[in-house]
Amino acid sequence: MRNVGNFAAHLLKDTNTGEIVEVEPGEAEWLLDVLEGLFDFYFVQPATATRKRDALNVKLKAAGKPEMKSPGARRSGIPSGHVALATTTRFEPVSRR
Repeated sequence: MRNVGNFAAHLLKDTNTGEIVEVEPGEAEWLLDVLEGLFDFYFVQPATATRKRDALNVKLKAAGKPEMKSPGARRSGIPSGHVALATTTRFEPVSRR
């Protein structure tokens, strides 16, 4: 992931000619696809799963059955559908050459 982001954010030079390597339209679209997939994975899918689980829990509770537990709730202490970005984001210094 870092390579894709760095390629999109920083100019690259050809090692033989020293010319700036151009970003092609397909590569830019690919980066947008990667970002869209990440947003879907970290925000949309957990929210969808939470809504579905909550709806099922209403039915289970009405039937006198135990509710489904949130996956990972015991391990992390973070409610399902929430992402702890502050604890998972790692910033690295960028070397300028």
